[in-house]
Amino acid sequence: MTTNRFAMRVMAGFLCLSSAGVWSARADAPPPQPLTAELDMSYLSAYVWRGQVYNDKGVVQPSLTVSKNGFSLNAWANYNAAGSYNGDDNRKFSEVDLTASYSHSVGPASLGVGVIQYLFPNQTVTTTVGPTTTSKAAPGTYEGYVTAGLPNIPLAPTLTVYHDMDQANGYYGTLGISQTFTICTQASAIVSASLGAADSEDNKFYFGKDTEALNDADIGLAVPITVANNLTVKPGVTYSFFPDSGIADAAGAIYGHKERVVGSVTVSYTF
Repeated sequence: MTTNRFAMRVMAGFLCLSSAGVWSARADAPPPQPLTAELDMSYLSAYVWRGQVYNDKGVVQPSLTVSKNGFSLNAWANYNAAGSYNGDDNRKFSEVDLTASYSHSVGPASLGVGVIQYLFPNQTVTTTVGPTTTSKAAPGTYEGYVTAGLPNIPLAPTLTVYHDMDQANGYYGTLGISQTFTICTQASAIVSASLGAADSEDNKFYFGKDTEALNDADIGLAVPITVANNLTVKPGVTYSFFPDSGIADAAGAIYGHKERVVGSVTVSYTF
């Protein structure tokens, strides 16, 4: 199936929201909002992105988000705290992501758009042609995305579609749900699940599989605990796997894992 037909399927999902009256809902202009910022510091037992295990050892992932009136700027990074997945002692930053986004509420829906720049410092790509082997810095890439969610109904479904406009030149979409349960005044439990799918271009780039498929699935549990007015600690655990056997086999060969359980602790401070 071509990329265009895949994109048409994605757009059909948005049209379903339209038929429910979400897109036609009138939104009153929100009042001006103050500038806010959030600093997150996360420790994870592995770095897994869309099911792909980029490091099966401990990593630290700092993130800073600045927001005002629906506009947000985010800087995120991955630091290989326990060395890299291939066994060397490479305790360095392996990735930096820069995101600019805008979100807005329309009736019961939350809508958003954004662009992400992916940078890969301290990483190289090695190629061998005949007797000659060359290494060069790993190239970055960038994605644009659109997202639509219904945060105030049970399970809070959210659909997000990404388009890599550089290296992969493909589409990836994810449908996620979550439910929050109150434990006490200071703590709650968040149960979540998501399912991702990609077109043939995206799967060819990341897995060497020229096919459209359901890619990755995640099941997670997080427990945010309010320590102070602006300080939250959130332990969590996530199980990631590949529903498609062909993608799973390719992931095992390329990334060393077909599935992974990741434990994490995130400390968040807002100011």
